[in-house]
Amino acid sequence: EEVSKIFFDKYFLQANKYVVKKEQYNLLEVSENQAMIFGSFMLHNTTEHVRLQLNLSALFVEEEGNIKVMYLNTAVPLSATEHMVTQDYVEYLDAKKRLSSHAKDTSDFKIALDNTNELLVTVDLTSSKLITSESKFENFFGVKPISKYHFRPLLVDLGVVYEKDLQKVLQHSNFANIKQLADSDVQYTYYEFRIVHPKQGILWISENIIPVKDESGRLIKVLARFRNITEQKEKEIKRSELLKVDVFTGLYNKNHVISTITNFLSHPSRFSSSAVMLLDVDNFKEINDKKGHLFGDKAIAEIARLVKEEFRASDIVGRFGGDEFIVFLKDLPSREIVEEKANKLIEKFKHPLIIKDEAVQISISIGISYFPLDGNTFDELFQKADEALYKAKSDGKSKWRTFDDSF
Repeated sequence: EEVSKIFFDKYFLQANKYVVKKEQYNLLEVSENQAMIFGSFMLHNTTEHVRLQLNLSALFVEEEGNIKVMYLNTAVPLSATEHMVTQDYVEYLDAKKRLSSHAKDTSDFKIALDNTNELLVTVDLTSSKLITSESKFENFFGVKPISKYHFRPLLVDLGVVYEKDLQKVLQHSNFANIKQLADSDVQYTYYEFRIVHPKQGILWISENIIPVKDESGRLIKVLARFRNITEQKEKEIKRSELLKVDVFTGLYNKNHVISTITNFLSHPSRFSSSAVMLLDVDNFKEINDKKGHLFGDKAIAEIARLVKEEFRASDIVGRFGGDEFIVFLKDLPSREIVEEKANKLIEKFKHPLIIKDEAVQISISIGISYFPLDGNTFDELFQKADEALYKAKSDGKSKWRTFDDSF
C-alpha cells in the first residue's frame, strides 16, 4: 500500500487530473529490501471522461525506513483499441481473464512480465536456474532461452549479439563484472548494444543489470531488464547525422570535417599517406551578384554534387564555407591518384553547369598538401593547401597546385 501510494501520488496524480479506477499489479520480492512492481492501471479523467490504460514497471528499494524508486518505466499500449476502453472496466478485465485462461504458464511472474513492454530475466545463482517468460524472450530476441545459467554472457552464448558490440556485451554481462558490481554495492548498471534478430534485423537493446545479495552480503540473484530502444536510437542517430551536414549541399560541414580529420591524424595508420585538397570556385561572387543568392545556392549544391561523385566513400568531402570545399583523402598508395583527381575536376568544370534550365560557365582552382610531408596536424595541412590554392589562383585560375617550400 505504501509503495502504491508513493508511486501514484508522486508520479501520476498531479493536480488530481486522473483518478485510479481499477488496478491490477504484482509485487515481486527481489530481496529483503528490494521489490519490483509490474502492473496495468486504468486511469480516469474526471473532467474529460477519458479512460486510459497505463502499463508500468519499477524497482523500489527500502533504505532506513524510506522507499526509493530506483528506476521507473511507463507506457500506454500501442493499440488505440487497447487503452481507449468503451466497455465497463470490470467486463474488460473479465474478457482478458477469459482470453488468458488457456495459457500454460499462469504464474505471478508470467502475468507480471506480460503486463510490461520490456523483458525481465532472473538468474538464481544458488540453483543456476534462469527464470523468464519463454514466449516473450523468444519474441524479443528471436531465439529460445536456456533453462540453466552457465556463468557466461547469456546473449553471447545464444549468438544474437551484433558482431561490433560483442566486446561491449562481454565486458558488461560477464559474471566477474557482475560480482564486482555487487561487491562494490552498485545497485544497478546500464548499457546499450545491438542484436541481430532473425526476423526484424538489427535492433538496439538496453540492459539494466541488478545484482541481488542476501542478508550476509552474498550474491544470490541477478536481474536483467531488457528494453527495445531501436526507435529512440534511430532518432538519436538521425539527429547526430544532421548536426554533421551542411544544409545547402548535404556535404559534411566545417566543424565535422575539422574534427574528423583531426581525429584521423591523431591515430594515423603506419606508413600511411593522406592529402588535403582545397577547392575554390573562381569568381563565384559574380554569379551571386548577377543571378541572385537563391540561384547561387542552387549552383553551390550542384557543384557539391559533382565534386562528391569523384571521391571514395571513405574520403571526407565537405563544404568549408561560401564557395570553398575541402576533401581529405585517406591512406593513399601514391600521389598520382590525387593529381589525377585534380585534373579530372578541373576538366569537369570547364563544361557549363545547367542551373534552372540556364547554362552557367564556372571554373575551380585547387590547392593540395600531403600528410606527413607537409604537416602532421590539420592546421598545418590546411595552411599549406591554402597557400597552394593561392598559387593556383595567381597563376591564372582553373588550375591545381601542390604546396612547395618555394611559395
